Amino acid sequence: MLSTVFMNILKRTPPDSEEERQASKALKSLEKLIQNSNDSITQMKSIESLVSLSARVDFECRTLPLVSQSRRLIREGEVTEMRDFALRQTERSLYLHLFNDFLLLSYPKEGGRLTVFDHAPVSRVRMENCRVKLHSLQKNLFTLQLLQNSEGVSKTLLLRTATQSDKLRWISAISRPHPEIDYTAAQDLAQVQCLRSYVSHQPDELTLEKADLLLVHQQSMDGWVEGTRLSDGTRGWAPLSHLDPIGSHRARQRNLQDRHKIATATNMGPQH
Repeated sequence: MLSTVFMNILKRTPPDSEEERQASKALKSLEKLIQNSNDSITQMKSIESLVSLSARVDFECRTLPLVSQSRRLIREGEVTEMRDFALRQTERSLYLHLFNDFLLLSYPKEGGRLTVFDHAPVSRVRMENCRVKLHSLQKNLFTLQLLQNSEGVSKTLLLRTATQSDKLRWISAISRPHPEIDYTAAQDLAQVQCLRSYVSHQPDELTLEKADLLLVHQQSMDGWVEGTRLSDGTRGWAPLSHLDPIGSHRARQRNLQDRHKIATATNMGPQH
């Protein structure tokens, strides 16, 4: 990748030198060109997926126009709602679509169709871990609170995911934007290196190339890692099976220094 070549050149230039200024300028221009290109591709793919989704959903609540040029999918997937034990049906499947601006809650139907029963602006949504076990059988529980739903009222749901990583990923996704990282004070965070390439399957996952470095924020018990890629500051999830811990303190410190230098030189903020 061309940007990697420029990053390696920048890392090796003397601080505050003319070489560093020229390398920084070239890298910044290249990153801007790549970002604009990626944004255009992402926008086209997002519009296509929104049009497809719009054709598969019915609304039993107030209709929300789905197709928007500024709308991006953050995460989607099926969860289980834990209902009142006084009801005959104590569990039911829900499907969530988390966009950058709205959360959609649906009932899965036959043929891949969905019935949207509620939605809320992301700014009015909260998710929290639930450590209470029900009848000692349930785990991976979290609460979903809509402070203002499609009817303008508050609603709280108790949800369960199939795996711990799914629960952590939902909670992390709704917590965006994440705080900016101070790389000069991140020495205590673990780091991992990519052993083999990985292609993302969800928008909250990272597509990784061999030798990519990640700063680890959290790890699930079922083998997923949330981290920030040190080459560009992009945050996301990746399977632990593709990663190897970096044990050397000196190597970790050097990686953070390199990332800080690149971020400072190019004014590259965190990507989410």
